[in-house]
Amino acid sequence: MRAPYVPDQGLTPQGSNFLHHYHAALLANRWLRVAGHFLHSWSPNDNLYPPPQGEAEPASMMVYGGEVHLDHPIAGNGYFGYSRVNAQDIMPLGDAIQVIHGSTGAVFKENYFGAQPLVYNEGAIRTPVGPDSFFDDTGTVDTLLFQYIFRLAPIVGKKRADLDLSLAAFGMYNHIVAPKRLLGDQVVPKYTLEQDRIKFGGELMYGPLRWLSAGVRFDRVMPDGGKAEVAYSALSPRVVLHSNWLSREYIVLNYTRYFFGNDNYQPSPPYKQPKPPAPPYDNIVHADENVLSLTAMIAF
Repeated sequence: MRAPYVPDQGLTPQGSNFLHHYHAALLANRWLRVAGHFLHSWSPNDNLYPPPQGEAEPASMMVYGGEVHLDHPIAGNGYFGYSRVNAQDIMPLGDAIQVIHGSTGAVFKENYFGAQPLVYNEGAIRTPVGPDSFFDDTGTVDTLLFQYIFRLAPIVGKKRADLDLSLAAFGMYNHIVAPKRLLGDQVVPKYTLEQDRIKFGGELMYGPLRWLSAGVRFDRVMPDGGKAEVAYSALSPRVVLHSNWLSREYIVLNYTRYFFGNDNYQPSPPYKQPKPPAPPYDNIVHADENVLSLTAMIAF
């Protein structure tokens, strides 16, 4: 049976989860760093369970890539990176690796390879048997990402860096390839899912006082390539109060206005409604376009 005390377990029990990783970096002139990374999370699926489930296949997720990091006192801060995630039967994996907004194998599969078919959501554990019947949890994700932050204070020679005007630009691109052959050829024919996801944006911040900053951020999210009907944008003005202590406490008042591609955007669970909608959320039929948040944080 599924263990109710294991969070985000997915549809198979989690066995032991092992991780090994390697990293190498080259630092030049104290402001340029080039690095490479390799991480491998795997499970031998040693958590055996009684028939008819039997023994699941081993699970594996390999992540490798490289990055270039620029921290120049005048030119600004820049980052460019590439990674590939190679996932093989990852449903039983725990959260030894959290990469591109995915934690456990079940969560990563849901985020990038598609939701589980309804036949699997009946509460029973089912184990893949043979090459044509598995949990649709295998594939690759290639990611390119960048970020650049330009600050005006070093250019004009200001000594108080907190009284600064800064401009940031950022973006991320994902290319997903996953074989789809759920439940064999009798139910869903074999095909290969290929999908591109793009996110980019920018942020302008100004600090008129040592303890106060204000700015605005823009995000554009395209979860299915160039399909405008499923893309959306977000505009977020914010005010940040921060201390002068070494620990750097922050209080952030943020408002976000979402601009959806069409009127069919639905709220996420548990607010997503069945048909017909059921109380107490039967009046929630569209995702909220306005979000106001107040956040406090501390950083050392």
